[in-house]
Amino acid sequence: MDRRLLARRAEKGHLYRVQSGVYIPAEEWIALEWWEQYPLRIEAFSRNSANIRVFALQSAAALWGIPFFGTYNDIHVLVIDGAHPRRRGGVRSHPDLGLDALQSHDGYRLTSRAQTVVDLAVSAPFEQSVAAADHVLRPDKQHGLPAIPKSALLAVADRLGSKAKFERARRVIQFADPRSASPGESVSRAYMYLMGFPQPVLQYRVVDSDGRVIGRSDFYWEDGRVLGEYDGTVKYSRNKYLKGKLPQDALEAEKNREDAMRATGRGMARWLWTDIWQSGAEPAMGLARKLRKAGLTPDPHRNIWDVTLTR
Repeated sequence: MDRRLLARRAEKGHLYRVQSGVYIPAEEWIALEWWEQYPLRIEAFSRNSANIRVFALQSAAALWGIPFFGTYNDIHVLVIDGAHPRRRGGVRSHPDLGLDALQSHDGYRLTSRAQTVVDLAVSAPFEQSVAAADHVLRPDKQHGLPAIPKSALLAVADRLGSKAKFERARRVIQFADPRSASPGESVSRAYMYLMGFPQPVLQYRVVDSDGRVIGRSDFYWEDGRVLGEYDGTVKYSRNKYLKGKLPQDALEAEKNREDAMRATGRGMARWLWTDIWQSGAEPAMGLARKLRKAGLTPDPHRNIWDVTLTR
């Protein structure tokens, strides 16, 4: 269409301007979650750029399918041709540290998965970095990508050239665990540690008095006989989680599973994403309240790593 016509339609609210000259029907844009909008912003930027860009940090994570956080993330690219790092028009450029060979994926040039995780470990808050590291430690079946061993991540981190940065990355990598089955579980586990709660067993198999497995709990604390469940409510509304069930049937099945696990005499704490990630609130206070209510007590004197509860 003519650019002026597109601009007028955007002014009237019919279109949303993703990038200069790139538009999408407004109602379709609004219907997307922010993590679905962000890759479209990258695509629009890539189409508009006269040069081939190398994407990094959250942008590389989005293209690789690695979980990341922050609704209003900039687009992150590496500096090329000796230009100076800068931020302009929602695009932030960074020096290329050369930690790992650059790769191509789905038509984009970007940092490798290992370097992307290490870059996030150095620059992003601990709980966010843990979610990214947990993800790459297990095979990504959705995108057909293999697991990356911790030794490979540490080898990339070892090239950072800064002892402080290496230590920050190492702490994230050592804490990471492929048994965390979702970003919500990863962030929950990181906050448990940061707040001083005892570390749980992950993916605990609950058996009844006859020795039959009746369920698997996301977290378990043996000392308090407390089960922990992160309730990612998206699984009750997305087809890939429902596996042919109606949403109400999936909810009923989940309730029956929880009742059966409670019947073994164990307590249970259940929390939502809003309990660990609520804008304008102190991070994870909802999670802390529910863990305390279930009988778990944080150790205020434990010497935790030098990481902060900030976003």
